[in-house]
Amino acid sequence: MQVGDPPIGGRYTLVAPFGADERFAGGKVQTWRARDPLVERDVVLRVIKPGGASAKLFIDRALEMRLIAHPGLGVVYDAVDHGEFAIVVCEWIDGRSLAETVAAHGPLDPTTARQAIGDVAEAISAAHHAGLPIGGITAERVVLRDNAAVTLAAVPALFADERGDIQQLGSLLYTALTGQ
Repeated sequence: MQVGDPPIGGRYTLVAPFGADERFAGGKVQTWRARDPLVERDVVLRVIKPGGASAKLFIDRALEMRLIAHPGLGVVYDAVDHGEFAIVVCEWIDGRSLAETVAAHGPLDPTTARQAIGDVAEAISAAHHAGLPIGGITAERVVLRDNAAVTLAAVPALFADERGDIQQLGSLLYTALTGQ
C-alpha cells in the first residue's frame, strides 16, 4: 500500500504512513493517516493483512472498543473485513504525542505529568471495566491536545492483558518525568 493507491475499501484515501508496521502470527497491521471524503475528516486507518480468519480477533476487539465511550480514548468508527484485508477506522487525534513533546521540550513538570498520566489511567480503567485490556500503550499513542486534554489513541492489541497495561502505564510515567 502506498499514497496514491485507489481508495481503501472504496472510501479512504491514504495520506501518510503512521507508525511502524505491527506483526502478528499470520499477518501484519499497517497504520495510516487517511482521509474520509464522505464526512470530510482525517482518520487513522489500520489495515490488517490478510483479512478473513486471521483478522477476526482484531476486528472483534476493535468493535468492542467502539462501545466504550470515554473522553480519554480515541473513537473507533468502524471495522470491516474485505476478504484479502480488513480495516479498522479510528479517530484522528490532533495534537502532539507524549513522545514528540518530551523529545522537543524535555520531561514534563511533575504536576503536568501527574495530570496527563492520570488521564490516561482513567481511560485505561474505563476499558478494563468493560473487560477490554488495551496493550501497546506507548508514548507515541498518548496525544496531548492543544486544549490540555489527553487522549489515548487506542485500538486494542491482539494480545493484551490488564497487568501489561498497568506496567505500560508505569513506563509512560517514567517517560513523562525523565524524557526517556
